[in-house]
Amino acid sequence: MPKLCAKIMKYLPKWCKSKLSPKCPVMMWPNYVSEVKRFYDLVTEDFLRKSTKYLHHLGEVLFITPVTSDPILVLKPNWLGTDVFGPIMAPENFPIPRLERTSEAYVTKGEIERVFQDVADVDLLINLLQEFQLCHSYNGQEFIFPGLLTQTMPPDKWQPTHEPRAVYFGKQVECADSTDMFSSGFFPRVQTRLMRELVNHPLLWRDGAKCVDRNVEGLIKLSPDGRAVNICVRSAQGDKVQCGKMLQQLDSIVADVLDECSPGTGTVEKVLSARALKEHREEFYSYGQEEIRATAEGGTVVHPTLGFTEHVSDLLCTEAEDPLLTNRTHIVQALRHVEPILDRLQAHNTLTVEECDVIRERTTPQDRARALLDIIGTKGQDGHKVFMSVLREINPYAAGMLMPTQQTEELGDREGQLTRYRPELVESLRHVEPLMDHLQEVISSEECDVIRAQSTPQDRARALLDNIGTKGVDARQMFKAVLEKVNPEAAEMIL
Repeated sequence: MPKLCAKIMKYLPKWCKSKLSPKCPVMMWPNYVSEVKRFYDLVTEDFLRKSTKYLHHLGEVLFITPVTSDPILVLKPNWLGTDVFGPIMAPENFPIPRLERTSEAYVTKGEIERVFQDVADVDLLINLLQEFQLCHSYNGQEFIFPGLLTQTMPPDKWQPTHEPRAVYFGKQVECADSTDMFSSGFFPRVQTRLMRELVNHPLLWRDGAKCVDRNVEGLIKLSPDGRAVNICVRSAQGDKVQCGKMLQQLDSIVADVLDECSPGTGTVEKVLSARALKEHREEFYSYGQEEIRATAEGGTVVHPTLGFTEHVSDLLCTEAEDPLLTNRTHIVQALRHVEPILDRLQAHNTLTVEECDVIRERTTPQDRARALLDIIGTKGQDGHKVFMSVLREINPYAAGMLMPTQQTEELGDREGQLTRYRPELVESLRHVEPLMDHLQEVISSEECDVIRAQSTPQDRARALLDNIGTKGVDARQMFKAVLEKVNPEAAEMIL
């Protein structure tokens, strides 16, 4: 054992008694560094981090490294499991009648304080719980605890409708690679976004959420294996336009959260069978995008499993397609630098100073892009035209995604070249460093750092493919040219 680790272990009992955060056997990083330097003043923070990670692996401490703040040390791991995790997972501590209050199945900050008033400082406790993905907040005062939600949706919450005008539509987002699955925090974060963004709070269950907006209902269901999420919408009045708007909104929320939680995970989008949805079958049945594209909108497709025939026009909400929502995920990736766009939109009086400040306050380039798209979506047709004009000048590739005909060609091309053989490419690209050295004209140094930060060779390969997929035709041609030099076998997979 490193001498520094042995020394720290000797001091742990003393620190547990005298150097704690209020009520918690927890030390914040600056205090911890200060205490260690009392007996080893030459220690560097980098070496101390490595030594503390070693103690973490031994189970002597818990070394928690939040993305947006300094590390946190739990000096007594048993305290966290016994005094925090145990009570937080006990429904009797948060007496919410689930069936009556499913739409409000959240826990308030006051309730957390009541349960843990003698155990821990509530703000620090909430920080720890969020790091362990045990709670999620949409406003900082009300929290979703996945472990306290009802396991499955009660059948009476999504009953069949006998209205002859009723229409159903849906999408399925599934992991492309058989070894992939969504992170444990993915679905709770989707629920958090729904609580924050929808006018009417959704009904929540551990594996689903139901939304209502005027005459349209929406349902998001996570598959039992955690590898697919199904998005369904319906209108008993046959309102196809409003169904399309809700479907696109829910789809964009799922796409945004996936980008945040699992940036290296490849996904495949499918179209759910409208007839199977209307018949309320227990399983979700879908068609591949290639089957839909190969059939004219007025044509029909035959489901390979169920054997019945459906009109393509009954599967798609084409009337309501909004380019800002339809292609949102790819646009977010393309808008890496929004500052010049904001300057021009402000000069055209399309955005106010306050709106620009709201966008700039977001922490990541993706979040700033999402905030920009959300605000532009409220500006109407005139605002959209100005936005398009500015994009054509600053980012022609992103502008092309908002033009329906070019959008279809670009996305089809991207799928054909980079996702058709994605699993094989991921396995072939075991060393991405030589590729990035030759792609400096296409990939910025910041983007290279993001790719390098991925934990496994496969994740780095996925991140590289995702990045190239947002760069347009010229970038993909350069990528193939580099592959032909560095990895000819992989280059053959790209058309």
